[in-house]
Amino acid sequence: GHHAEREMAMGFCIYNNVALAAAALLQEGAQRVAIVDFDVHHGNGTQHIFEHDPRVLYCSLHQSPLFPGTGEVDETGRGDGRGYTVNLPLAPYCQDADWIYAMGKVVLPVLQGFAPDILLVSAGFDASRHDDISAQELTDSGFAIMEAALTAFAEEFCEGRIVVFLEGGYHLGAVATGMLSFARLLEERPSSPLDPDAGVVHRTTEQTIGFAKKLLQPVWPEL
Repeated sequence: GHHAEREMAMGFCIYNNVALAAAALLQEGAQRVAIVDFDVHHGNGTQHIFEHDPRVLYCSLHQSPLFPGTGEVDETGRGDGRGYTVNLPLAPYCQDADWIYAMGKVVLPVLQGFAPDILLVSAGFDASRHDDISAQELTDSGFAIMEAALTAFAEEFCEGRIVVFLEGGYHLGAVATGMLSFARLLEERPSSPLDPDAGVVHRTTEQTIGFAKKLLQPVWPEL
């Protein structure tokens, strides 16, 4: 799971499977690998493993404050990898509209600019309104909208290459529904444009997204 660092297990994660997959893909000849992580916790391990590497784009939507305490918006990568880490920390009690807004205003434009060979998704369902581990209010519909947008992106820009990894989720019903909807989308591959302005978002979300865009625009003019 995404908390495991290079040399240390952490946060229920023994080894970082999505990071291992990305590293293997690079070794096998991939030029650019994108990782989108919508687990409610920040993927500190995935970020730290690739934060110097411009071949790997890491985008995380997560709650802050929350374990592990990393993933601030100004953590954008280091050295040659600066700009290739995208953190969108959302305040407690955000809803579908906030997560969809963050995905549509920042994640999808940066993904298009990066033009990955393959998209890896760290799919955590602990931001569900049914999950007591977080203070988020995502519904099954909100997860499905984000899933559909990522699947449609891969279909259009990655020749359909997308791999989904299960991250956290402590309400079994929310995990089951979320993974089932993703499996159906992977099978059906519908065209599902995302409208980031469809709902009312919190002021804190607008501020976070505005700050992220300002920091990232030198690398990603698409923003």
